[in-house]
Amino acid sequence: MSETVKEILEKHGLFSLLSDVAQKKLLSHSTTILFKPEEKIITEGEFNEYLYLIIGGTVRIANAGETIATVEGHKIVGEISSSGMSSPVADVIADTDVTVIAFPLDVITDTGVEHHDFAEMLRKIGMERFD
Repeated sequence: MSETVKEILEKHGLFSLLSDVAQKKLLSHSTTILFKPEEKIITEGEFNEYLYLIIGGTVRIANAGETIATVEGHKIVGEISSSGMSSPVADVIADTDVTVIAFPLDVITDTGVEHHDFAEMLRKIGMERFD
């Protein structure tokens, strides 16, 4: 990967709202996870403990077994449950080998409390995807 995770955060519409200190705090609590094709990253209706930033690969978002979107690039998934809007409303499944940075919900919540523009943008992204 040519870009570092730090560079990805600095350029990302959501994470770029945060100061360097806040980004470093998020990264210090994050975990890199690799998912194989057909592995579920998020299961509809079940508790989701992370906000995921895709740093490699493609995922599909499926509801009732039907693919409703494909997501790749430096996009996030898990924004609906991370923003507190609801439990996951769809499955998120790896289409290819997928590498994500997983940010624990408690850290995302704390970041949102400290940075209102971050929380507002997270909700906005969730509402756009929810529609």
